[in-house]
Amino acid sequence: MSGGVLPVVWQVWERRAAVASLLKNLCMDRGRSVPALLQEGGALLLPALLAPISGTGEPSVEVRTALAEAVQCLAGTEKGFDALWSAGAPELLRKGYAEEEAPGVCEAMEATAELFMTHNRFDNADKEEGGGDGHDSDEEDRRLKELSSITINTSL
Repeated sequence: MSGGVLPVVWQVWERRAAVASLLKNLCMDRGRSVPALLQEGGALLLPALLAPISGTGEPSVEVRTALAEAVQCLAGTEKGFDALWSAGAPELLRKGYAEEEAPGVCEAMEATAELFMTHNRFDNADKEEGGGDGHDSDEEDRRLKELSSITINTSL
């Protein structure tokens, strides 16, 4: 993927849905594919997953749905969560959700936001119980504040 194949394939409109579906399927294999994707995908993977669902005008609902589900799968893993957080996924998803109208895409984005928020609650609970060293409390406070600003309204 890091050899430039993804950008070339992504430009072929007929292949976009197939590539998005492939990425989603790979992200579903949390044990083997996710670590390999994050390592081999390099700087191309996360922008390829996030850009079409961040309000950039991707015309295909099928592509947006598959990529939103892929991001949801990634957020469910520790390494995927950290990579998405570093890439600014919460803010990008908030922007995309504000413009999104397709129910399937919205559902995956809502589930991803819930994963971000749940992950943060578990981290804080570990620290309160003595499971963490407490050195990252400022970072956790920043995360919680940022997450609270992206809470998605699920009433349609």
